[in-house]
Amino acid sequence: MRGRLTAKITMQKLKHWHHMMIKPEIVKASLIKKEIESILNSEYDARSASYYKLFHLRYTLLLNQFDKSQQILHQCIANRKQMASSTYHFYFLFFRGIYYYKLKKDYAGAIRYFKEAESYIPFIQSLTAIEKADFYYHYGLSLGRSYKIDRSIYAGKLALTTFKKANYFESAAKCEIILGINYGRKGKAAVSEFHYHQALMYLSYTSNYQLRHTAYHNLGHLYSVEGKYRKAIHFYKKSLQLIGKGEYLARAQTSCDITRVLVKNGNYQEALKWCEAGLQYAERHKLVDYIYHFQILYQQLTDGCDIVLYKLLENEAIPFFKMKNEYRFVEEYTELMIECYKKTKGS
Repeated sequence: MRGRLTAKITMQKLKHWHHMMIKPEIVKASLIKKEIESILNSEYDARSASYYKLFHLRYTLLLNQFDKSQQILHQCIANRKQMASSTYHFYFLFFRGIYYYKLKKDYAGAIRYFKEAESYIPFIQSLTAIEKADFYYHYGLSLGRSYKIDRSIYAGKLALTTFKKANYFESAAKCEIILGINYGRKGKAAVSEFHYHQALMYLSYTSNYQLRHTAYHNLGHLYSVEGKYRKAIHFYKKSLQLIGKGEYLARAQTSCDITRVLVKNGNYQEALKWCEAGLQYAERHKLVDYIYHFQILYQQLTDGCDIVLYKLLENEAIPFFKMKNEYRFVEEYTELMIECYKKTKGS
């Protein structure tokens, strides 16, 4: 009886812990983790211990403790053979999908695990509405990364409905951002804009400046695509103000985007100032991607499509982005290289 009672109490605690991870409330999640460990240390239960490992995997992924995540995943894989319940298999596949998304950046792999996990949902009565919403948020995130737009929108809306009702503002904002990105890709700018502003509304109830930066940055991108360059610059600059001191890549990316929009808007002198500052920043923090982006922009702003830019593209930038499988930049810079070739040949 004692063992069963301990298992029941621990499972309740595990659910509570999971909810705090989803919300997320990191301090509360940390305290609950210690409580569960204390229970398991005083009255060990093998089943509860196996579930604890699973939720510990989720916890390390939330905190980006990826070395620990790898170790725990191997333990969970071994435990899976001994656990026959649909509940265990659902969580295992769900969290493994997050692992593939966050750590491996393997979005197709993540989708495979999420799809398999989804097949268990009808058989799990204990799954809460919040947990189900969180599952569909992550599923939608991976689908969006793989440009499966309509399926990503469907999953995002499923998750958003529950998060709104439960006042999970940060989670709701994340869903709104997914919807904003996907509707932007469908060419529905007004709908995309609406979802980004909804995200900002939810984020006004939170202290998550990183997500607010993302919403502002995506609004900047949306207006840039629409040709509304002043608005784009305005929102890019707002997003820049919210970037933390150690977020070097985000600062370089936003500075680069501002430089590009200034060029499109014909503000060449201001663009050159942003470009020079951005290049120095990228070199200081050894951000190779953005060293190339800013070098290319600098050559365009100072010497145009000359032989120096042609060689930079052919011998350095394009091979680098090919190596990284960044085919969007490979295509963009190949077109620019062809343009440089035509101009240098003509001269």
